[in-house]
Amino acid sequence: MQNTRRVVSLMSVFPNFKVTEETLLNCERSNSSQFRIEIKGLKTVRIGTIGVQGKYFSERMMMVTGELNPLYTVSCHLNLTRVLALMVELGQNTEAGHVDMETVRNWIKI
Repeated sequence: MQNTRRVVSLMSVFPNFKVTEETLLNCERSNSSQFRIEIKGLKTVRIGTIGVQGKYFSERMMMVTGELNPLYTVSCHLNLTRVLALMVELGQNTEAGHVDMETVRNWIKI
């Protein structure tokens, strides 16, 4: 779960960011649990997923630690096109009528 926390801390700079655990029925077959990553702009947009595979790949590919314990894997998928579109949407300065690049720069820490 430490990897899940890293993704959450990375994405939490965005306003209206939310991570929700999905039901087991909505998980991909190889995932023992799965989380939906969303950002709310005008509408709530799903920007990716975090999948926790547990021992699924470890058992199939014989990945073990030095003590012969199985390794647990975590994956993350982010749709960068959606993230960029939301950054433009959320970074708009209504008074000036353009995207406030300073706000966007603070989100991505340039």
